[in-house]
Amino acid sequence: MFQIGILVNQLDRQAKEGKLSNMSLAFRCLAQDIMADICLGVSLGTLEATDFQSTLILALDEGLKSYVFLKSFPTLRKLLYSISTIVSLPGEAEFAAYGATVADHITRGIQQPRDIPPYTMLGFLVPASSTNEAPQPKLSQELIIEELQTFVIGGGETVASAMSQGISGILQKPELYKNVYDEIVQVWPEEDGPVPPIEVLERLPLLTAVIKESLRLTHGVVAPLARVVPPSGALIDSYHIPGGTSVGTSHVFIHMSPEHYAEPNEFQPERWIGNISDKYLVAFSKGARGCVGINLAWCQLYLVLATLIRTMRMEYPTKLNDSKIKWKDCFQPLYNGRPLQVRCYRMENQY
Repeated sequence: MFQIGILVNQLDRQAKEGKLSNMSLAFRCLAQDIMADICLGVSLGTLEATDFQSTLILALDEGLKSYVFLKSFPTLRKLLYSISTIVSLPGEAEFAAYGATVADHITRGIQQPRDIPPYTMLGFLVPASSTNEAPQPKLSQELIIEELQTFVIGGGETVASAMSQGISGILQKPELYKNVYDEIVQVWPEEDGPVPPIEVLERLPLLTAVIKESLRLTHGVVAPLARVVPPSGALIDSYHIPGGTSVGTSHVFIHMSPEHYAEPNEFQPERWIGNISDKYLVAFSKGARGCVGINLAWCQLYLVLATLIRTMRMEYPTKLNDSKIKWKDCFQPLYNGRPLQVRCYRMENQY
């Protein structure tokens, strides 16, 4: 993923300019550009934004801020949407511009499928024909636009949160930072050598434990997703729930439960060392409703964290950071504490 190289260069440049890097925004920009490349074969250019202040990322946060208010007052929400040509909601213009960019790219791809970059989701949905006949897309143009817009945003925000949680967690524990570094060096001895294959990184127990703990403390969709109990009713946790009842849950209740995790608010990767069950790690849900992007997310986490830890010297100013990443429920978490500030230099000497 060449986007990781762009991120490393940007972080190193900021450090040489005497700046701290806003890693919260940096990871979000990285994840968005990776997802745009995978889905469309293009870059949204978020990593190139000055100090990672991408208009798309900032617009997403503005939209989240109004979510709870609009959800709580549905009549007002309908009114605002009905006059949307007159009144714009926060972040709406920027998000509309992003949507138009994605839609235009997809439209051109459907019209000229041979120009679609290979190994992209768009290329899968709009296969090029080996004959002169125009290929038939697997979905309607409207559905393709909706699906890929959702993948780019949804697949970027959640994994970026886990990256922030992982770096914040290890930098607050210098011995853990050193141990993870030493483990990665064993399989990546030369800093300027090739990045180890993902299969090699997956076998590193401490790095894997850091990622699992990051996912446990990361919250993708935090609002309970409502489901309606069928007319016959249902038995949930030994309680009979009448038919027609709206019920919902969130993985937050599992990940932060002291019944499943001792000191659930603490970043403790060591809890995952050894033959530990993943039964209560449900960051991607499980079963038929499990996230289809789980393998891609794990791949990004291994490659990004391993690269930063191996190639960058990261300095963590305690007084400028919150020891716990703060957020509030706006369907997705809206991070409302101080952003993760880190100074990142390219690694010149051994740790």
